[in-house]
Amino acid sequence: MSVENQGVKAVNAGMTYGKNIEKARRKAGLSQTALSVSLGKTPATISNWESDKFEPSSASDWVKISEITGASLDELILGVDPRDRREPFELQPFEQSIINLVRVLRLDPNDVILAITQLAAKHSPQGEMAAVHDADRGPRPGEPSRRKK
Repeated sequence: MSVENQGVKAVNAGMTYGKNIEKARRKAGLSQTALSVSLGKTPATISNWESDKFEPSSASDWVKISEITGASLDELILGVDPRDRREPFELQPFEQSIINLVRVLRLDPNDVILAITQLAAKHSPQGEMAAVHDADRGPRPGEPSRRKK
C-alpha cells in the first residue's frame, strides 16, 4: 500500500480505509490521542489516516490497530465484518439429523466432532492402514493388550 493515498475506497461502498479506522476507534471508545499512544504514533498521524491523507504503511500497523480496537482486519481494510459475509448454505438431511441429535441428547459438539473424525479416519484407506500398523506395534503404554490369547 502506498504511503500517500487519496481516499482509497474499501470494498464496502463509500467507506475508505480512514473511515474504517475511525469507525473502529470510535467503536472501541478511544480518542485519537489514546490510539496514537497505544500505537506509538502521533495524534496527527491518526488524524491523517482517518482523513485519508495517507494510510498505515506497514502490516504491523494494521495488526496493532486491529488488536487495540478489537476490529478484524477485514473490518479495517475491507470495511465489512467477516461474520456478515458468510453465505447461507443448505444442510443435507443427515447433517440436520446429526445437529438435532446433538441438541436433543445435549451432547458436547466437540465430542461429536471428535467421534465423527475418528470414525472417518478409521474407515478411510489411510485409517485402515494405521489400524493395521497399530495392531502390529502392540499396545501403547498403559493400554491393555489387543492381541487374542
